[in-house]
Amino acid sequence: MCGLTGIVCHRPDHNLAEKLRQSLLKIQHRGYDGAGLVLDDHKYEIFRLIKNTGMIPEALSDELITGPLRVCPKDLSSDTWLTGIAHTRYKTCGDTSLNNVQPLISASAQLALVHNGQVNNTNLQPDSRQILEIWQKYEPLVNLKTIQAALKDTFETIEGSYSCLLLIKNYGLVAFRDPLGIRPLVWGQFAGGWALASESVALTNSNVIRDILPGTGLLFRPGVSYPISLRTGSIHSGYRAHSGYKNQFSLLPCLFEFIYLADPDSVIDGLSVRRARTIMGRQLAKKIRTLQLQIDLIVPVPDSSCIATRAVAKTLGLPYRELIKLNPGRKQSRSFILPTQSQREIAVRDKFSFAAMSLANDIENLLIVDDSIVRGTTMRHLISAIRQTYPNFKKIYVASVAPVIRRANIFGIDIPDDTKLLAYQKTIPEIAVILGADQVIYQDLNDMERALLLSLDDGNLIAGFEDSIFQ
Repeated sequence: MCGLTGIVCHRPDHNLAEKLRQSLLKIQHRGYDGAGLVLDDHKYEIFRLIKNTGMIPEALSDELITGPLRVCPKDLSSDTWLTGIAHTRYKTCGDTSLNNVQPLISASAQLALVHNGQVNNTNLQPDSRQILEIWQKYEPLVNLKTIQAALKDTFETIEGSYSCLLLIKNYGLVAFRDPLGIRPLVWGQFAGGWALASESVALTNSNVIRDILPGTGLLFRPGVSYPISLRTGSIHSGYRAHSGYKNQFSLLPCLFEFIYLADPDSVIDGLSVRRARTIMGRQLAKKIRTLQLQIDLIVPVPDSSCIATRAVAKTLGLPYRELIKLNPGRKQSRSFILPTQSQREIAVRDKFSFAAMSLANDIENLLIVDDSIVRGTTMRHLISAIRQTYPNFKKIYVASVAPVIRRANIFGIDIPDDTKLLAYQKTIPEIAVILGADQVIYQDLNDMERALLLSLDDGNLIAGFEDSIFQ
C-alpha cells in the first residue's frame, strides 16, 4: 500500500522537490520503510535522485530538499518544464534496505518508476523491478506507439496489483493502473501543470481530480493541454469517454483501503472513505443489535475506527467515548504496517494511553470497536490494559468493522502467511479467549459490500471489491 506522488509543471518552479515532499507527507500513513524522489529538469543528462530508508522527514530532509535537488532560478526560462515523482515505501516483499527503496532507475538511467501494489510470480527484489524491466525493452525509441506497446505488454504480462508512475527522461510522465484497479491512483490539474497521487487527500491544490481508470494509462506531456489516453490514443476526458467500459474491465478496488489503509478525507473511485466507514459502522450496528447484548459504553480504537464506531453508537443509541488515546510522542501511528512482529509489539506498548475520566458505577459492559483484527497484537494489549485500568468493567465485548481475516494477501498488504493471522483455523469463540474478550463480533462481508454498492452514485463504475483476505 505504498504512497505515490507526481508533478508535471509547465511553469518554472524551483521548489518542485519540496512540493513533492509536501504531497508525499499527506500520505505518510501508506508506508514507513523508506522514501525517495526523482526530478527531471532537462538541464541534466540524467535524473536527479535521492532516496533513503526511514520515514519521509528523515529520508527527505530539509537539507537534501533545499540543497542538491533545488533548481536554480537562473536555470529556468519560459520554456522550461519540470517533472518529478516520489514514493514512500511499505514493505510487502523484500527487506527494508536502501536497495528496495523507490524510485527505481533503469540501467540506461532514462526511466524512473514508482509502484504501489504487489507483483506475483517474480523472484526479483523488489517486485517492482519486473514492471521496470518490461519498459526497458522499449527504451531505444520513445514515442506514443512504443509507449502504448509497453503498456499493453505490462497489462498482458504482469499479474497482481499495480498503480504506477513512470518518468521517461526528456519526454513525460506515464501513469497506469492494473485492469482491476485494486490500488488507488488519482490525478488533478492546477495552474501550470498536473499532480498525481495515491490518494486525493494529497492533491489539495488541484481543482480537478479524477481516478486513473483500471487497465488504462495516461501520458502527461508538456505542451499538450490534456493527458493522452494510452489505451485508445485519444485525449482522455473522464469516465464518459470510455463507452463499454463496464463490459471490458471490472473495477474492484481493495476493500481494506476503505476499512483501514486510506485517509478518511480521501475519495477513491468516486466513493468517499469517510462515507464508506460510516456505512460500515451502521451495518455493523445492525448485526450487534441482533445479538441483544447489554452494552453500557462504546469506545473506538483510535484512530482509523473512530468514524465507524461513532456510526455504531449512533445507530444503537448508546454512549460513545474516546477512552483510548494515542500517545502524542509515539514514533509511528500505525503499528500494523511495521515490518516485524517484535517492532509491532513495541509500537503497540508505546502507542496508547487511557483518558483520565471517571466512569459511572453503573457502566459495567464495554464494547470496543476496531477497524480490523489481523494478528491480534493491538487488541490483546488493549483488553489487558483496560481490565487493569478500569476494574469496574464486568464484560468487555469486541467488534471488528472488517469481516474476519483468514487469508494471506498477494495484492500489496503485508499478510504473506495466513498461519500468522489470529483467525487462522480458529472459531470465533476461540478468538475471544485468545484476546481476553467476553465476545467477539465480526462484520458480515456480503452485507457490508451490498450496503457499500447500494450507496454509490449513479454512473459509478465500482463493480465490487477485492476482498480475498476475507474469503
